[in-house]
Amino acid sequence: MANSNRGGDQPGPGTPLGLMAFWANIEPGYLERFRAWHNMEHMCERVAIPGFVAGRRYVAMSGGGMSGEGMSGGGMSNSPYFFMMYETEQPEVLGSEAYVAALDNPTPWTQESLRNFRDPVRNVYSLITDHGSSDFATAPCMITVRFNAGERDPRDEDWPALSRTWGAARLRHYEIDLQIAGIETSERKIHGASPGAQRHLLLIETDLPSALSSGGVEARLKEAMSGYADTLIDRYGIDYRLKSSPD
Repeated sequence: MANSNRGGDQPGPGTPLGLMAFWANIEPGYLERFRAWHNMEHMCERVAIPGFVAGRRYVAMSGGGMSGEGMSGGGMSNSPYFFMMYETEQPEVLGSEAYVAALDNPTPWTQESLRNFRDPVRNVYSLITDHGSSDFATAPCMITVRFNAGERDPRDEDWPALSRTWGAARLRHYEIDLQIAGIETSERKIHGASPGAQRHLLLIETDLPSALSSGGVEARLKEAMSGYADTLIDRYGIDYRLKSSPD
C-alpha cells in the first residue's frame, strides 16, 4: 500500500481513496459502438459494485488515437484517445470479491469491446494527497501526469504550485498499488493491458483555456517536474460520467 504520511492536504472524510485508471486507444471503426457499450452497460455495471463511487471517461484533446510517447524531462505525449477512471471508497475495493467476479465474468458485449482496445495501460492506485475540489461546470478538463521518482522522491508540497500553473480546481496525487494492480483476470487476458512503467499519478482538473495552453505551460510543467523520471503528460476533456446511486 502507498505511504500517506508525506504532508500536504490529506484526503477528507468520505473522499474516495481508490482509483482504477485506464488509458487506451480504440479501433477507429469501433468508436461509436465502444461509447454505447461503455455508457449503457459497462460503466453502469461497474458503479453498481459495492464500494464504487463514480466512473468517468475523458477523450484526448490533442494527439488522440496515437500511443503516448512522453519525454523523461516532462514532455507532452500524444495522448491515448481515452482516459477512463473509477473512484472507489478504498483501494481494497478494486481487489474485492465482487469486483474480481465481474472481471472474471465479462459479458459478451464486454468481450467484444475489449478486443477493440489498442495500446492499453491499466493501473490501480491509492490516494496520497488531495488539493481543491471537483467542479465539472468550471473544470471539465483533466491533465494526467504519470511519473517515477528520479533524482528526488515525490514531494506533495510541490503540487499547489503546479496546481496554480494549470489554474486547477483540483489536484490529486496517487501511488500505484502493485499488489492489486497485478491481479490476473479474464478481462485482462482479453485486453492485455500492461500496468505501465510509472508508479505515481497526478490528476489535475482544470478549465478549457488552461488545458489548451500548451506553449508556456509546457515549459513551466517541465520545470515543475524536473528531478522526476519517465514523465507522461496527457490532456483530456470530459466525455461521460456516472455516479453510484445512494442506498
